[in-house]
Amino acid sequence: MSLPERAVAICEGIGAAAGMSWLFYHSLIPAVLLSPLLVLWYRHCGKRAAALRRQNLTLQFKNGVQALAGALLAGYSVENAFHEARRELTVVYGEDGMIVQEFLAIERQLGMSMTVEEALSDFADRSGVDDIRQLAVIFGVAKRNGGRMIQILDSTAATLRTKQQVREEIQTLMTAKKMESRVMNLMPAGILLYMNLTSPSFLTPLYGTLAGRATMTFCLILYAGAIILAEKIMDVTV
Repeated sequence: MSLPERAVAICEGIGAAAGMSWLFYHSLIPAVLLSPLLVLWYRHCGKRAAALRRQNLTLQFKNGVQALAGALLAGYSVENAFHEARRELTVVYGEDGMIVQEFLAIERQLGMSMTVEEALSDFADRSGVDDIRQLAVIFGVAKRNGGRMIQILDSTAATLRTKQQVREEIQTLMTAKKMESRVMNLMPAGILLYMNLTSPSFLTPLYGTLAGRATMTFCLILYAGAIILAEKIMDVTV
């Protein structure tokens, strides 16, 4: 995560811990006891940011494969095709674009006598994107067996487009469900906050007795489990 993303993740974790501590216990002391859970929240935010970057990189990689196929069709060698493709992609994504920087890294690796499949394999290992790993394997097989690289890249680009269309359709279908899930996740806390503000005396037994605090602890555990389960159900990958 970038520095601003880290700061946001930490603030979100502290805010959530403090808010839940006050809602369920009317005290901030439990927030201190729950502070180790901030590490888990921080890791979750890191995984979420990484997944978003992988998603964006996958989309950019699809366009990168198309640019590579175009450069090969224009008569460039495989090594020079990466340079020409990078120039084309720079117009779309800028110098700081992820795929632009990765193609630049591949150019440098090729300049150090690495093979294309080795450079792509390194790219795949660092990114964790299956599409890139598959292309590295295809490149290696095609070069060893004298395959038609242009046709192979065109076919690969078509497959990537199809997969991207499926991803977009699933995201469209899941958007409404994810919003409903977020609303449902906030409903228990919202109801508890409303009752605290409008009828605080009604909830006094839950905050002033040992049995009440035990009940609120049990409810908090169930609430956290329901949120985690909802996140796992909504986590659909293609």
